[in-house]
Amino acid sequence: MTPTDPAVIGNWLAWISMIGGAVTFVAGWRARGRTGELIAPAGAMGIIGGVSHFLWGVVPDAILIAADLTAMVLLIVWAVRLHKASRARVSELQKSRASGTP
Repeated sequence: MTPTDPAVIGNWLAWISMIGGAVTFVAGWRARGRTGELIAPAGAMGIIGGVSHFLWGVVPDAILIAADLTAMVLLIVWAVRLHKASRARVSELQKSRASGTP
């Protein structure tokens, strides 16, 4: 039995986004210091998207939009910083391998 109502499908997708985002966030958080940590901001974005779906209509639109935009900007900054740190770690590892020191 499949749901055909768009509201039901939207709720299912929001739950899937929240659950998948939580799993991705935890996996990325546990991978601190490795390249897998780059998926943590993506998981947080999924959580925020799912929560926003359920808060739409409960919280005034202007507040929810401002909060979502602020959260997304902070997550993008976080992702960029993680990417730069990952690149620096890889570069440092390549330099140490090239010089022959472990």
